[in-house]
Amino acid sequence: MENTGGHQDQYGKYLRILQPFFWVFAALFLIALLSFYLQQSQDETMARDLPFAVHPEPQENVRIGGKLYRVPGNYVRAVKEAEENQGSEIAIHALLPDLDPYSARNWEEFEDYGANSSLLVIYLSGPGLTVGSEERMSRVYKGFLSSGAPWLSSFNLEHYTFRAGTLYADQDLFVGRDDSDRLALFLCFREGPLVPSPGCSRTVLLDDKVMLTYRFRRNHMARWRELDSKVRHFVSSLEAEQPQP
Repeated sequence: MENTGGHQDQYGKYLRILQPFFWVFAALFLIALLSFYLQQSQDETMARDLPFAVHPEPQENVRIGGKLYRVPGNYVRAVKEAEENQGSEIAIHALLPDLDPYSARNWEEFEDYGANSSLLVIYLSGPGLTVGSEERMSRVYKGFLSSGAPWLSSFNLEHYTFRAGTLYADQDLFVGRDDSDRLALFLCFREGPLVPSPGCSRTVLLDDKVMLTYRFRRNHMARWRELDSKVRHFVSSLEAEQPQP
C-alpha cells in the first residue's frame, strides 16, 4: 500500500507555512478595497460641495453662430444664454498641458491663479465688433506700437511693445503664424506690482460667426504653438455634426 500519511503530513506542513502569508495578503486586499471605497465616497461628497461639475454628463449644449457645441459638464465654467441682440456664450476651463477637465481630485489647481498656474480658460461667443487678426493688427494695434522694429522672442514670435500712455502700455504683443498659417496675435501683460501673475490671450475668428478667445499664464508662452494647436483641435471636437437638410 502507498504511504499516504507522509504526503498528508507534508501537505499540512505547507499549509501551516503558507497560512500566515494568506492572512496578510487577505488583510492587505481588504485594506486596499476599503481605502478605494472611502476615497470614492470622499470624492462624491466633495463633488457635491464644489462650484463646478466633476462629471462629463450631462453635457452643455450651446448654439453659437448657427453651430452647436456639446461641452462635457466637467469642462463647463460658465454659460450665458442668448439674449436680445446677443447670442449664447460659454466659458470652458481645463488644465495645461493636456487639457484635463475639472474633478474632485484636481479642483485646487483650478483655483490657483499664481504665475505658474496651469489654468486655461476658453471662451466661445459671437464675434460682436471684433475683426480678424490681420485687420486688428493694422487698424487697432499698429497705431499704439513703440517705434522701431520688433525683436525675435526666445519662442520664435515677433515681440512688440506699446508706447507709454496708450491703452496697451502695460502689455506686450507677440506675433507669428499658427499651424494653419493664420496670423497669431498674443497679448501678454507684463509682470509688475499690480500684476504679479501676468496672463496672455489670443482671440481668433473661427469664421464670420464664431469667436474663440483663450487665456493662460505668461509662463506658458514658450509652448504657444503646442498650446494653440491643442485648443483649436479641442474646440473643433466639441462641434456637433449638423443634421443634413
